[in-house]
Amino acid sequence: MEYPIVFGILLVATGGSSVACGLYAIQNNIRTPINRVFLALGCAMLFWCLGLAVTVVAANEEICALGRRLAPIGWGTICSMMLHFILLLTKKNNLLKKWWIYLLLYLPSAVTIFAYTYLPLIHLNQDHLIRNELGWLNISQTDAWDWFYYGYCLIFIVIANIIIYLWAKNSTYQNIKKQVKLLMGSLLTASVLGSLTDVMPVFLNIRIPQFSPVFVLFPIAAISYSVKYHGFMRPEAENQNELILNESAYTNVYRYISFIFAAGSIFNLIVQFLLYKEFSSPAVFLFSGALIAITAFIFLINRAKLDDSMKEMLLAAGLSFIIPVVTLWFVHYGGITIWAFIFLLIIICLLFNRRTILITVIVSSILTQLLTWAAMPSAPLKVGEADYIVRIGLIGLATILSFYVNKVYVQRLKENANQISMQMLVSETSHDFVSASAQNFNDKVYGMLKRCGSFIKSDRAYIALFDPDTKHIHYSFEWLAEGMLPQSDLFEEPVSDMQSMLLKQFESRNVVKLYDTALMPPAEKLKNQLIDRDIRALLALPVKKQDTIIGFLAFTAARPLIAWCSESFTYLEVITNIIANAIIKIDAEKEINFIAYHDQLTLLPNRILLKDRMEKAIRRAERTGKMIAVAFLDLDSFKSVNDTMGHELGDQLLFEAAQRLSRSIRSDDTIARFGGDEFVILLNGITRKKDTAKIMDKIIDALRKPVLLNGQKFFISASAGVALYPQDGTDAETLIKNADIAMYNAKTHGKNQYLLCAQDMEDQVPEEYNS
Repeated sequence: MEYPIVFGILLVATGGSSVACGLYAIQNNIRTPINRVFLALGCAMLFWCLGLAVTVVAANEEICALGRRLAPIGWGTICSMMLHFILLLTKKNNLLKKWWIYLLLYLPSAVTIFAYTYLPLIHLNQDHLIRNELGWLNISQTDAWDWFYYGYCLIFIVIANIIIYLWAKNSTYQNIKKQVKLLMGSLLTASVLGSLTDVMPVFLNIRIPQFSPVFVLFPIAAISYSVKYHGFMRPEAENQNELILNESAYTNVYRYISFIFAAGSIFNLIVQFLLYKEFSSPAVFLFSGALIAITAFIFLINRAKLDDSMKEMLLAAGLSFIIPVVTLWFVHYGGITIWAFIFLLIIICLLFNRRTILITVIVSSILTQLLTWAAMPSAPLKVGEADYIVRIGLIGLATILSFYVNKVYVQRLKENANQISMQMLVSETSHDFVSASAQNFNDKVYGMLKRCGSFIKSDRAYIALFDPDTKHIHYSFEWLAEGMLPQSDLFEEPVSDMQSMLLKQFESRNVVKLYDTALMPPAEKLKNQLIDRDIRALLALPVKKQDTIIGFLAFTAARPLIAWCSESFTYLEVITNIIANAIIKIDAEKEINFIAYHDQLTLLPNRILLKDRMEKAIRRAERTGKMIAVAFLDLDSFKSVNDTMGHELGDQLLFEAAQRLSRSIRSDDTIARFGGDEFVILLNGITRKKDTAKIMDKIIDALRKPVLLNGQKFFISASAGVALYPQDGTDAETLIKNADIAMYNAKTHGKNQYLLCAQDMEDQVPEEYNS
């Protein structure tokens, strides 16, 4: 194969590799300015590589001149775009807001393109082209335009290196420092090597083709490498459910591609031996060996411990070299059909979710066809320009069809993945709420809000539970996406416009959607409230308990609803039902627990709950060194009231007495019904006996006031005994027993009073404790 073809293949492969690196770096995201500039950088590389490739392999001077006009579009803009990219990378946003910076950035590029592309078309700044064994060369003398271009490149490269050096110097992040070392090293390497191959030979009168784009690929590859390992350009995380190929299928695709080239190598040997009897030709073995090397390269990529996107980028770069080699090899030996093998590659590329390989194969194929046309616009086999146009047209049609198939396939996959994710969301929420209780309800709700809010990509998720009659919110919880401020007060006021609107809408629908506040009528009062809070869209669903609305689930974001990550929100209705069922379960558990630990007549704690609280109070008193007091209280002459007026009235009297006793103690104290007309009062945090006396005086006084029942006044009193921890006992049972003894003595001494337990009382155990 001739030297010009080798240079042409190298340049076309460089252009294809720059496409692969660029697509890997931007990760299918061209929404950000830095990604768009990097994509434009890759396009400039394509023009540069194509122009130089056409120039060096051109069959005649006219085609060579065409390549000379194309190349400046690339090498004339590459420095401007690289500096623009570095300004974006180093966060020089304030500088880039000024219009004149773009004039400074791209005016030298425009002048360069004008000088080297336009002026030669009007017979100014003409090239002096000659052809030697290496291909077509320009031997024109260095003029002012050349010096302008050298100065422009030098200044921009120096500025770029200074900017990234200062960026690293002022940064405290090690990641940035690593990025800068890699980028500066690759930029300097590309600049030095590019100068040695494209600039120095001009002054030394050495005649070789230009191929500095090969070295400019270094910083582009460095940026692509940094995307994965240093966090360049912050690519979006992939949803693994959206990938077309699973791990085993992914491996098989690489095997199939390897098999294609291995089979091609064997087929080449067989054909050459059977048809052309050239089995001993070195060229035959060289080409078959190259195909085997390609097979090994793809096999090693498959075996390498790299992420899938990096493997695809390396495979795409490899194919950008393989396509021109295979095509031009067969064209050189008269083959006119082998070029169609790219369709096989395109079909295989459709299996990959990312389009890195697909686009690279298509671009490399078009570049290869243009290169082939430049080298051999006509051939003895009567392959003319029309044939190349047809080939490019077929490639274009294949491109359109492949993009369409890929789009439909990926879209369908996304829908399936979205459906699976919704099902998983509901399943995880359902499984999580199976174990919901009053103690962990907050954790369960937060997990649910986070999952739902993250899934639909809302800014906030909110749940509120209220009393069905008063609409007063008694429970609320809000999840916020990173960087968001809370907005829960929008819903929490009982008379708020938002809550009123939602409740009214819930009467006729199960899902309330506010698609875009910008579309609301100007007179709508709620519109201004939402706009002031940067809420562009809202989604809300009622939480129902037996067809009664007891709350709602709401999501808000600063984007219209159409931009949210879901087309259907019906699955959220299932989640609200899960929440409602969990609330019913928790309410039932609360009721069961209340029944188990409370007296059903007075609604006071029973003996079980009293004992538990006393044990906790004793342990706390041991740690703090404070006392606790246990009062045993009995209503005086209650039996006679019960016998005279009946049990129903007696129960009412007991309930009223319990209410008065509850109001007379502190919030951290406990009063329990011990049995019949007996009550036990636990007083915490007692520091002096005087504190006990004050509280007991208040309790006894509370019962002295008459009780009005059925129009009759009843006068009741109580007697009580008080035992102190630790003086009168160190466990619950002893304290209650001694308090009971003190109460017995209080009744003996005239009732309607209380007595503190003393040692001599503890020794006077009543007969009821001995029986």
